[in-house]
Amino acid sequence: MIVGRIGSGVTMDDLLADDPYLERDDILQALRYAAWRSEEREIVLASFPRATPWVGISRAFSPL
Repeated sequence: MIVGRIGSGVTMDDLLADDPYLERDDILQALRYAAWRSEEREIVLASFPRATPWVGISRAFSPL
């Protein structure tokens, strides 16, 4: 929630004013955690051929 709000343009001061239990270090920890999670792994997606394997399969199950 904290990272999402900062990403949408809410400032740290606004977050602190909105929640009296939140501290500046809480916000910084949330940002550090989000940065760490984004660097954790890289996912390589396989590409699918556009024809043969999906012929005859319902459109609902086709990734195209």
